[in-house]
Amino acid sequence: MTDMSLAAQVSSLISFIKQERPNIVNELEKHAEVRIDADNFNGWYYGQEQKVLDVMNKRYPKYLFEHVTVYGGNASDLYISNRELKRQEDKRRELELINKPTHTYMELWQKLNKDYGVQTSSTFHHNPSAILTDSEFKEQLAFYKAMCEIIRKNNGVDDKNNI
Repeated sequence: MTDMSLAAQVSSLISFIKQERPNIVNELEKHAEVRIDADNFNGWYYGQEQKVLDVMNKRYPKYLFEHVTVYGGNASDLYISNRELKRQEDKRRELELINKPTHTYMELWQKLNKDYGVQTSSTFHHNPSAILTDSEFKEQLAFYKAMCEIIRKNNGVDDKNNI
């Protein structure tokens, strides 16, 4: 890619966001965070990502823009957070964690593998020691159990599944 001015890179990112998520502002009024697959975005010059995000964060102070590598560094996502909703969500989660049972993603993956024979790609984009509340842990187990049942029903298999 040819060298672009910082302003051109910012403009390119804004266009990309509008194209990928036309209702981004409405989404961020309801959800603390929106994630956009950034693999197809060619609008920033290599090494300039943080400068572009710094401009976006100053221009739109209500939101937080972050560029995150996923899948072991082989892909990237753009996270856009509504700062106030994210703060409220973090506070709620913090209160939920106090004196309540918690689990880690590693415990989730081990249970999925043991109980359902599931190996998930979430190992590429979650920290194994990140904390899940008891309700989040149960929600994840219920989700994977339902997915296994759907896959087995549709494929007619009873062996291990990779989800």
